Amino acid sequence: MKAARQASSLLGSHLRELREETGFTLRDVEQATRALSEPIAFDALSRIETGQSLVSPEKILVLSRVYHVPPQQFLDMLELEQLGAGRAAPADPETCMAEANAAREKGDLRETYATLRGGLVTLTARGIEGAADAEWAARFHINIGSTLRQMGKHRAAQSHYEQALEYRTLPERLTAMALTGLSGIAYQMDRLRAAEGLALAALKSARRTEEPHLIGLACLELSNILEDLGSNHSALRFIRSAVEHLDRAPRCPQQVTARYNLGLRLEALGDTPGADAAWDEGLAAAGTFGDPRLRIRGLFETGRAAFQRGDIPRAALRLRAGRDAAAARNLRAEQFHCAYFLWCLALRSGKADEARAWLAELKPLRLLLDQRTEELLAFDQFIHQTRARKRARRPP
Repeated sequence: MKAARQASSLLGSHLRELREETGFTLRDVEQATRALSEPIAFDALSRIETGQSLVSPEKILVLSRVYHVPPQQFLDMLELEQLGAGRAAPADPETCMAEANAAREKGDLRETYATLRGGLVTLTARGIEGAADAEWAARFHINIGSTLRQMGKHRAAQSHYEQALEYRTLPERLTAMALTGLSGIAYQMDRLRAAEGLALAALKSARRTEEPHLIGLACLELSNILEDLGSNHSALRFIRSAVEHLDRAPRCPQQVTARYNLGLRLEALGDTPGADAAWDEGLAAAGTFGDPRLRIRGLFETGRAAFQRGDIPRAALRLRAGRDAAAARNLRAEQFHCAYFLWCLALRSGKADEARAWLAELKPLRLLLDQRTEELLAFDQFIHQTRARKRARRPP
């Protein structure tokens, strides 16, 4: 773990939100840390929450155990505060947003976040007066939330979407965008019914705008949620609607994502040729965007499908290409998921040394991820079962 010894108002606010969500008082947290034999005093906890105290790596580890979240979630807050610290941004919000969009198009999410955060700080520092300023503030919050979601920092993203919705004069299109973002975060946190409600509200709001892009995004989120709820045919209907609406909108990365998801829905329903066609379309379109994540996602989806169909050579080729591209760009989530199936391939092929090498790569990557996928859940279960077997073999 990287050293993390600094005061942080962002981390402090996040810890206070976690504590309030769990219904704990500061005394409760103090007692919980004592139960873990790593006590943090009441006054120290109070100073951490108000951003007045240094946060050591040891305290981060203890608090992550108290709140049952990955330590990386707290380290993310420190990283984000450093990214936005002292960042000069154009005084004109429109210019700032254009610079952030250019960075996003290149796939540079850290630069995108820093630019947006700087723009929001500049705007709020001069004072938000009138509906125009409020709309720009909401746009900054929503775009920061979207960027954080792409970075896998869902908790931080949630706060920005919620802050956007607090503006009473919010235009309908921004309401739809914020609700769509919140539905995706609820989905990642496995709160499927809440996610469904938010997605339906987002779709209703998006339809009032009559903007194909917003309708497509809401349908995209709703399709994911419905599939996890077991409504496969409804999920397929909504992903087809997402593709249709997004294709009527200006060029955007979600057009690629929608085709990948369409491939997943068709594969689940046994339409292999349809799934391959959708994935091939997505991969072809991904090459026209600057964000490498889009192509890596396509390599992963086609590699995973080949693995599940038993086409080992094709699976190994696609997954290795995806893993290497992700590792070269330090894209941890993408690297983990490709490496996971390469590990499974090695196990299936009886290549014990290769399997151990992939396992050694997966373990530290897992600690850095704060999301919910089938692969992460399966890996966690494997680690839990392995540890249980080791404990059972120990002599009394």
